[in-house]
Amino acid sequence: MAQPDSYRIVIPTRDGGRWLAPFARAYQRLNLRPLYLLDSRTTDNSRAILAEQGCDVVQVAAEHDRGEDVLWRGAAAAGATEWLLRIDDDEMPSRALIDWITEIGLGRPEPAIYLSFRQAWYGGYSRLEGFYFNHSRPDFLLPQPRFFRPSRIAFTAALHTPGIIVPPDTGWAPDTAFCLHADWLVRSLDERLRKLQSYEAQLPGGGRDFAHFSLPEYQDPENLRITPFETDEFAPLLAEIPPIQ
Repeated sequence: MAQPDSYRIVIPTRDGGRWLAPFARAYQRLNLRPLYLLDSRTTDNSRAILAEQGCDVVQVAAEHDRGEDVLWRGAAAAGATEWLLRIDDDEMPSRALIDWITEIGLGRPEPAIYLSFRQAWYGGYSRLEGFYFNHSRPDFLLPQPRFFRPSRIAFTAALHTPGIIVPPDTGWAPDTAFCLHADWLVRSLDERLRKLQSYEAQLPGGGRDFAHFSLPEYQDPENLRITPFETDEFAPLLAEIPPIQ
């Protein structure tokens, strides 16, 4: 499937060299060419890996250690496009989401659209009760307004936001058109704990109050409600993700 000029995928990234190549190859299998917004403080081999994979990259000098501060600084590099799809470097859109965007989403009138995310873990993805948190759609798993018109929204660098100020008339994609989130699989427990500590240092409660999003090891396995993916399309990507050391 070819990517139209009317939207662009943008991916803030910093020190993701261990997993960038498998995700880049997954995008290639979808015939998509995202724009990577590489944080200038990156210290690993991310730039070399993205170059090896033939990815589009711009360097962004951010102040805060979070993707939200990279997004607004780098979004203009995507050029004159009607829509942006913001994806993190450990996330992957499903084929159903890309099909929905090209067939329906690009014609939607809203300034932004909520998408569903599925937190991958061993054996599938989690339907933890805490992942249903939007009061207007209590049945919608991990809603994030990540598909938006840059000309009709305001960006924000605030922690734990989608990188935009969510408009009141934000719409909804079907929850079957979702993104995989592999944070639990690509980062060790210690790395995720350090990330929470960084968030807490930036904003009191920014780590503590969001620990359940990052630490499946501390959950009762029954509460995680692990559910098999309805599609096998992510199998090649998940098989390529290096084991956590």
